[in-house]
Amino acid sequence: VVVDDIVTLVDRDWGEANGWHSMGFETMTILDPLVMVVNPAEMGIRRYLVGAGLSHPNIVPTTSAQSNPTAIAPKGQQQIRRGLPRDTRAALDEILNPQLVMDRLADENFYPVYDAGVERLYKVLSPLQDQETPTFLWQMSQPKYVKRYYSNNTGITSLLKYAATTPPPLDSNVHSAYLDSWRATSGTASSAPQIYSAPSSMDPDATIEIRQRANGWRTMGIVGSKKGVSSIYHSIYKVDPDTEHVEPDVVIAEQIKTMAVLSLADNVSAVDDYQQSLRFLHFGYGAGTLVRLLAHHVKNSYHVALELDQGVVEAAHSLKPDLPNVSVLAEDAVQYVKKICDGPEERFDCICIDVFDEKNLVPEDFYSLSVLQTLSNQILAANGVLVQNFHSGGKRRNLVIEHVSKVVGEVFVDICWVPTIDSRSTGGNLLMMASKVPIPKNGDGTVSLSQNALAIQAKYGFTFDAVARVQSATRATDLSEIL
Repeated sequence: VVVDDIVTLVDRDWGEANGWHSMGFETMTILDPLVMVVNPAEMGIRRYLVGAGLSHPNIVPTTSAQSNPTAIAPKGQQQIRRGLPRDTRAALDEILNPQLVMDRLADENFYPVYDAGVERLYKVLSPLQDQETPTFLWQMSQPKYVKRYYSNNTGITSLLKYAATTPPPLDSNVHSAYLDSWRATSGTASSAPQIYSAPSSMDPDATIEIRQRANGWRTMGIVGSKKGVSSIYHSIYKVDPDTEHVEPDVVIAEQIKTMAVLSLADNVSAVDDYQQSLRFLHFGYGAGTLVRLLAHHVKNSYHVALELDQGVVEAAHSLKPDLPNVSVLAEDAVQYVKKICDGPEERFDCICIDVFDEKNLVPEDFYSLSVLQTLSNQILAANGVLVQNFHSGGKRRNLVIEHVSKVVGEVFVDICWVPTIDSRSTGGNLLMMASKVPIPKNGDGTVSLSQNALAIQAKYGFTFDAVARVQSATRATDLSEIL
């Protein structure tokens, strides 16, 4: 980088860098949220966990009477950035789980706070040579800037990773009110009145049940199974108390929100072309929460949903209203793929897969090389994407995810992984997006879906924070950092 090129930083607490972009700056990287801690007894004081020049006085105030800043730093060091007390840091170095780290901090009246991250911007003023781009110049420049915060303390490192994969969502008041309403429902599913029941076609001992909760909430699941499949289908939805119609915009499950954003985030036409009719193919239906959400917001869209269990399909047909742009079929997904490949060409812009077996694992058919090649070459459109839900946590599940990442990488042009914001290091939902076109990247090569998610939210009007759901997108080469 020559001296008349410009590098600057934007504190995302004050907003994104759209104004800088209009002046010719390009985003090269976005640092994860920075974790700090506060103590109610230290009014106006933030303690830093990483960075140079930290002091670590071994004094911890416990009452508001000790809130004088000079009381917690050695004389003459009042302007030095304050870190944690030495004993506290030493204790954290013995803890790996971020929740246990926060519990240990709380024992000393310290509580984490987060900023919104920092955006690093670059503007080239010098003439570009042939084949040069701002991204290329940035990658070749010296010295290199760090891509993320780091610490040699085990507990602080776990907090940094937790913050990087768990951005606080800026959901609308409407969406937050729905979440509060759901949390306010009491009792278990078994204690709620049953309002629908149908036999499962997959298990003669099981039935598909819909239970009624307070405030219009409903849950659907499989019960009575002797095969341990009760966790395969578990859906939460809400109905209007006057019409009994499902409210399509009300979504509780984080994996559904993330899948909805990913299904659109890499499809440029979904943002720019208001006339194109987007086509979605869904493997797995449940109560149809994802399908209804997309069918409601993406008005000019068409959806085919495949569900193996006839009982689930019958339960789905009992929900109102019927959607003219949705077709729900009781068919085996793999057989359906073979059937449409033998018929007239039929292409989809997105395939969403949310299917698990009785062991809560994705069946191997859904990530075999032959099936993936068929989906990419014969089912997906030229700029199509495959979005799939996996359960993470535990050696077996993580090994499956690592294997899938390698196989999918052989078939698709690009791939990224996105943990849901409620996932933890011990387990959760991990979403894969495989694309036939390159996925947007920052200048340092890290995945950047935020701008697309922001544009999609503006167009389609999701009530939840779309950007937060994809902000932790990670390229396949960095998969080990989130497993």
